[in-house]
Amino acid sequence: MIKNYFKTAFRNIGRNKLFTFLNILGLSLGLATAILILFWVQDELSFDCYHKNAKNIYRITGDYNLNGSRVQIAVASPPMAATMIHDYPEVENACRFRQTGSRIIGVGDQKFKVENITYADSTFFDLFDIPVFRVIRQIC
Repeated sequence: MIKNYFKTAFRNIGRNKLFTFLNILGLSLGLATAILILFWVQDELSFDCYHKNAKNIYRITGDYNLNGSRVQIAVASPPMAATMIHDYPEVENACRFRQTGSRIIGVGDQKFKVENITYADSTFFDLFDIPVFRVIRQIC
């Protein structure tokens, strides 16, 4: 019975080549687009999910007007953290980051040039669950 269905399907595919090509092309493009959208959504939802309070961690962005165009970047003034904690009771804690270029760090007689240094407040480990000691063990 199934053998009969396949014979009929292949005969119809052979008779209507253009129609079959368009249907298969549309189906493959639709599936490829759906898979790419699924991968993109999965990637967007996968960031920072390992923190125990990931649903309560937010990032402040600033809206700036530069030469008539609106720019939105994740930069806020340094007093913003203290102001948010003081003025808004919903904000329980805050942490500020500051990225710098390269620095030369000395340990004893050895000196190292370190690229892309980021400074953080002392409240960093209160907000984020980053296994620092595991990372240090992997480096050594």
